[in-house]
Amino acid sequence: MFHRKCTAWLAWTFAAAINFVAVATPANAAGEQDLRDIVAKMESAAARQHSRLCGYSVVRRYTLQNKHLHPNAQMEVLLTYDRGKGKHFKILSMKAKGVARRSLNKLLKSELKTSKDQRDNNAVDDSNYEFTFLGEKSCGNRRCYELQLKPRRNTKYFIDGIAEVSTEDYAIVQIVGHLAKSPSFWIKRPKIDLRFEKIDDFWMPSYNQSTTRVLFFGKVDLTIEYSAYRLRACEGAGTDNSAP
Repeated sequence: MFHRKCTAWLAWTFAAAINFVAVATPANAAGEQDLRDIVAKMESAAARQHSRLCGYSVVRRYTLQNKHLHPNAQMEVLLTYDRGKGKHFKILSMKAKGVARRSLNKLLKSELKTSKDQRDNNAVDDSNYEFTFLGEKSCGNRRCYELQLKPRRNTKYFIDGIAEVSTEDYAIVQIVGHLAKSPSFWIKRPKIDLRFEKIDDFWMPSYNQSTTRVLFFGKVDLTIEYSAYRLRACEGAGTDNSAP
């Protein structure tokens, strides 16, 4: 039962998170002129990163928490991405048994499939979202613009929430909200927290958390932490930014 209900949530929730594309086009809103300028610079920054980043590798640590799991299930994975070839996963360690182990394995397979099928359809742009400029605030050690994201369609891949965008780089620093649609009748609409960090000249995912409540099983948390990035810039785009 835990496997059947939670695997669907894990697959859909994480697919939505890791396939988020930091590109946007403004809709009519208060502060429209400011919003148009912010979004135009976001588009330019996203296009520049896409053209310059040809590959990367990163270690992901997955932690699955639920009162029925003792201890928490954990998995460490090496993700390698090459433009034109896609993603490849290598499991480095697994501390999970039974249904939790099967759920984490299925999560990787679902991400591979979803990243191919949904990559272009998940863009944060005017065809998928309406935007509202909320203002400016401090976010960590930088200043950020706040943009409200309102999906135009209720799907399992869109996030209804707020994005924080760096005033310096015009990159998304954090997105907090809920999936626009629950992936299952058994599962409450998951809460999402996506965070990004600047590594050399590139903005990359640093932390993802998805939280929901599953009927009869209670609260379930999935956390993904990122470390040991190695980034490969495209030829002609500058010096290779690989970590030592």
